[in-house]
Amino acid sequence: MNSKIALAAIAMFAVIIGMSAIGPALAAPGNPTSKATTAVCHLFEEEIDEVTGEVISEAHWGKLFTNSNGATNGHQAHGDSLIGEVTDPLADPPTITEGDCLALPVPEPEPVV
Repeated sequence: MNSKIALAAIAMFAVIIGMSAIGPALAAPGNPTSKATTAVCHLFEEEIDEVTGEVISEAHWGKLFTNSNGATNGHQAHGDSLIGEVTDPLADPPTITEGDCLALPVPEPEPVV
């Protein structure tokens, strides 16, 4: 009996580890199985390696996929536009082409006080 419980526990542990490894890939943009379907023009912040202090990725504008109205509305509330066929800041909701999104200037970082 104990060996069956041990085998069941090992199997459940393996499934959990496996799902945590493939979970991020399932939500990745461009993944055909992802439910993230709405593209927004998003400002990605600068990423810095916590150990070395080196810049991993500069701040930049790019395409971000969202998978719910709440997430999309949240991004629009702080200035992100939907990526569409034309750039129209007066549309409801505002749209921007992917090329125009990538060409947006990155604002200067806020000074640390």
